[in-house]
Amino acid sequence: MINAIVFDNNRDYIVREISSRGLLDVVLPNGLTLRHNSDTIAPHRTTLLFVDCSLSILKNLQISNLADVGTGSGIIGLSIAKRIPKLNLLASDIKKGILRVVQHNASVNSIENIELFLNKDGVWLSEYDCDIDFIVANPPFVGKKEYSNKELLERHPEIMLEPVHAIRTNDDEGIEPYIDIFLNSQKLNTKYFLFYCNSSNVDRLENFYKGRHCRTKSYKGACGSDRFLFIER
Repeated sequence: MINAIVFDNNRDYIVREISSRGLLDVVLPNGLTLRHNSDTIAPHRTTLLFVDCSLSILKNLQISNLADVGTGSGIIGLSIAKRIPKLNLLASDIKKGILRVVQHNASVNSIENIELFLNKDGVWLSEYDCDIDFIVANPPFVGKKEYSNKELLERHPEIMLEPVHAIRTNDDEGIEPYIDIFLNSQKLNTKYFLFYCNSSNVDRLENFYKGRHCRTKSYKGACGSDRFLFIER
């Protein structure tokens, strides 16, 4: 039997519970119960704000296919699909074990409008072969330079218990996934994106997208800094 806990804003607590138990069900404020394992990142109150931000934007758009790239436990995509069942949800990650967790989470929450994809590690969007209207993503956002910084570990010691592939990027600055997802999505005719970002990189990413003739708007996370970036191609 898998133990379950109710979501707690103390993220360190949830991270350590997942680390010690291996499998843990977390009951979220939006009513979903999501299973997590050692390969999925623990939920955070900013993640829930990201979901709310996604829903607020989506209510004003005509969207058929939405992709949750690097879905993890499915917290973002499944929360959206539960609220907007007419959407076709496409969710992907790099490990079969992660996708089994997402499939379980979809089933226990009675979400049927979902298709799962196993993508190649480090090759964003390699798995999709259909048009996607909107991409949401909370990809790795800590660059190798920051990840090795002692100050980061002092502020967030629980980060060492999180899966590295969900936290650390392959570049020094922590922006590679956001660039790759955007560039690779051109073949999918994607018009809209909402990214969960490292606040220190929001301005830099905005300049990148604006330089490619996109409109952008940033939104604040739980700590009051800009964390979410909406892009319209």
